[in-house]
Amino acid sequence: MESSGRNQVKDYLRDYEYVVLTNLVEYALFNREALVRFEPFARGEFADLYREIRQVADPWEALRRIEDRTPRHGLDRRFYEDLKRWYARLTEVRFREGLSEPEKAEKRVCC
Repeated sequence: MESSGRNQVKDYLRDYEYVVLTNLVEYALFNREALVRFEPFARGEFADLYREIRQVADPWEALRRIEDRTPRHGLDRRFYEDLKRWYARLTEVRFREGLSEPEKAEKRVCC
């Protein structure tokens, strides 16, 4: 997408949750994540999007549903990397005497 089109999508996303670009054959859905990393969170056939909007009877709800079922691989990866870092930091915590290693591990992850 050319730079001016990208800027226009980003301008709309400052005021709205979603932007739908379509040529009436295919569609690309953008959400506010595109303000940081410009790419659609979903693509597909426009006829499928049209059917979903008609079935739900609320365009915004249909877009939210599509967003909810779209995998977030980047977010998942970042989340687990961050979780591993926190767990590694928690292994440095000193516990009082008398706790077994499994009890210490359990305390690191739950309490």
